[in-house]
Amino acid sequence: MKKRALYIGFNRKYVNKFLDLALSVISNCFDLTHYGPGFSRESEVILGINNWITNQEEYDIIFIDPAIVIYEDKIKKEEFIYQSKMNVLQYSYDEFYDNVESYKSFFFSSEKIKVIIGIYDYHVISKKTINYIITSNSFVIDAFGKNLNNSIQNIKNIYGHNDFYKRSIQEHWYEFEQNFKERIISFPHAVFTNEFVFTPLSKRKIKFNVVGVFYPERKQAAYLLENKLRIKSFINQLVSYIKIKTGLNQITDEKLELYFHRYNKKIATSRYVYCSGSPLMYPVRKYFEIPSKRSVTIGWPCNGFEHLGFKHNKNFIVAKNNKELELAMSRYSEEELQRIADEGLKLIWHKHSDYARTAQMKKTFDLIFQGKFKGSYWENGNYILN
Repeated sequence: MKKRALYIGFNRKYVNKFLDLALSVISNCFDLTHYGPGFSRESEVILGINNWITNQEEYDIIFIDPAIVIYEDKIKKEEFIYQSKMNVLQYSYDEFYDNVESYKSFFFSSEKIKVIIGIYDYHVISKKTINYIITSNSFVIDAFGKNLNNSIQNIKNIYGHNDFYKRSIQEHWYEFEQNFKERIISFPHAVFTNEFVFTPLSKRKIKFNVVGVFYPERKQAAYLLENKLRIKSFINQLVSYIKIKTGLNQITDEKLELYFHRYNKKIATSRYVYCSGSPLMYPVRKYFEIPSKRSVTIGWPCNGFEHLGFKHNKNFIVAKNNKELELAMSRYSEEELQRIADEGLKLIWHKHSDYARTAQMKKTFDLIFQGKFKGSYWENGNYILN
């Protein structure tokens, strides 16, 4: 019989699928109950977490929404509303503010096994939030962990000096990972099995594409797009910028589904797709999405590149500037390219799909319940439990 798990949070959808993936995997491991606005009946939400829980069967483990963990009362409502524009919310802003502090307090004081789903803008996370995580005595489902993150100085040395690093970038999360390895459940991005595409490269009309936000390195790579694609990409970026500035970018279910469709189609109809993780070299979801579509992934290695199982010329083509990109896209035969694409898909299917994460997490939680878990990490393409 599965152990019982409780997730406390707010029902929302976002472009980044990390939270959806984590909850899906957790539901495969446990008999999972969702509690909170957008999940529960209005009467249950009004009752409050402390009163509601008294009428429930005992839970073995509690998970919490990352939005609750990073919440600080200094955030003004107007700022919160602006930051939420790219989320499809199944609750009102008032419901968030009426409940977030009580949920945060309940989780903190609970004596159950506790796990924080940790997906944030890691480079701006506050010291106050880190202190909450530490003193709550929680485990953390971390998109990085040992071998998948790096210090800003090391990243500068690899990437080169750039105006990007003049921004306010904090190392609190990196320091937490270094000091509390026994709390870290390393859970990098992964792909749902229904997202995989198996179309061979010979059936694809577009030679090269660039997807996602135009970070400096992606902006440079976009100069290699065919004229038609480059103009279309520029217009899309301009429209997005105008919508953000004018407040017209409120996302809806329909807009989000259309975005996913167009985004996935761009990858699935292209032979080469450029990949990078911003000047911070994060192992973002694109490193897993692109090869899952059987496209040739080409671009920058990320933090933990080889530890995640990526290898140059085997399942990924490393090219760090436009000269290297052009050279790479002219040197491989059709057969070699298809082999690289196939090896990429195979890696994601076996190591970084939702079914693979479920198997990894079942072993992880077994150790947690036995009191034997000492942290986990990725090394040379394998998930390692301490």
